[in-house]
Amino acid sequence: MPSRQVRDWVRSNDFFGTARITQGRDTFVPTNNRYPHIHIGDGFVVYSKTSNNHMDLIRGDQVYEERTQQAMDTCNCANMMQICRYILSQLT
Repeated sequence: MPSRQVRDWVRSNDFFGTARITQGRDTFVPTNNRYPHIHIGDGFVVYSKTSNNHMDLIRGDQVYEERTQQAMDTCNCANMMQICRYILSQLT
């Protein structure tokens, strides 16, 4: 699953409304604070828990199912949980 598919889904989904930030071709879905957030760029989707703690969910065509589940279990944010659910649902 390319990251572009996730980015296009987030950008076209009304669920996220103003909760997403677009900078150029990158999309960020933060909590009320800067961290944690999900960063969707060209060729990657990353869960950033802190400024020094980043976890690839997708890199190229590789989807990291266990990491995505872990991010969903720890993020405690409906927007980020929805993205993780979407990624996992595309694997089946």
